[in-house]
Amino acid sequence: MPGEGDKGIVGNPNLALERATVYELGYTSEFARNYALGVTLFNKNQTGLTGIRTGGQRLGRYGYEQVFDPAVTYGASNAPDYQILVNQDYQSVRGFEVQLRRRITDYWGFDINYSYSRARTNASEPEREFERQTVQNDPTALFEVPSDIDLPHVFNASVIAQVKDQAPKITLGSLFRNTTASVTVG
Repeated sequence: MPGEGDKGIVGNPNLALERATVYELGYTSEFARNYALGVTLFNKNQTGLTGIRTGGQRLGRYGYEQVFDPAVTYGASNAPDYQILVNQDYQSVRGFEVQLRRRITDYWGFDINYSYSRARTNASEPEREFERQTVQNDPTALFEVPSDIDLPHVFNASVIAQVKDQAPKITLGSLFRNTTASVTVG
């Protein structure tokens, strides 16, 4: 984070709401009486994410250009040096998910999920981007790069055991009446 004497981030009361557009296409089918298979493709685009830019400048046709700022009274040499929150960043997430389920029958069932996705953005969250640009002197990205939240492969599985009113006919089986237990691995 900035040290003493460093420029800080200035808020912006004119920030618009961030927007997300999500498209999903999926198919689920039951088979072999107690099993189901589902596949989902997804695409999520987020625009107007909160980003930062240097105060008194705007991104123009030829790079950053000086713009009118009432705080500048005696020319460009007095240009303000601050960071301001603006709606400028974007992110996209694309991928698919596959799910295999077994309905709880004969006291047990399972749920297996795998998803693959790619999250790409033009910037980190504002505080991290501020640190990246001011402390590390990294340039502003004008194209999509892998996001900090990118987690391409996600796998999890659950095994569920459930006993309702009819307990299994085993020694001390009545102790398991109205019991549910599950184990999840991710």
